[in-house]
Amino acid sequence: MAPTAEAEPTPLRRRCEARGLCGAPSGRHRLGGAERFATDVPGGLDTLKSLDYVSFREQRLDSARRTAWKGLLRPFPVTTEDGTHHDLRVAYIFSSEEATSVADVRECAPAKAEDALGRIRNGLGGRYYKTRKEVDTKVAQILTGKVAGLITVTTGTRAA
Repeated sequence: MAPTAEAEPTPLRRRCEARGLCGAPSGRHRLGGAERFATDVPGGLDTLKSLDYVSFREQRLDSARRTAWKGLLRPFPVTTEDGTHHDLRVAYIFSSEEATSVADVRECAPAKAEDALGRIRNGLGGRYYKTRKEVDTKVAQILTGKVAGLITVTTGTRAA
């Protein structure tokens, strides 16, 4: 979750402002997010208030199938390079749809890594993985990012 900046106010932003929950720009430009969120919102996502918002594409869905939106407004003081101080506010917005897609990616990453490792195992001794060093290099490439620490792989010269 990160504070963001965008030029045109969205319908959600207009609704947040009307209810006194929002006041900072929204969008995709990262302004130092996760650390600031942890500092500004010590209670985490549970502290965010439910927003009365339904996107246009979900208006015909029953309430159980709609995306849940939560938000919170916090001060965001900024001092420019010339020393001018601005008292801005940042709106932290949470979407249950985004949380679901992040969880899906987290589930998918280990499965993809296991599949890739299976392809390495099947190709051992072939034209791509002739030596243990080549296997170790490829395994190291696969076990980075989101799967680092989730899967343990041991390579050797003999079958286990």
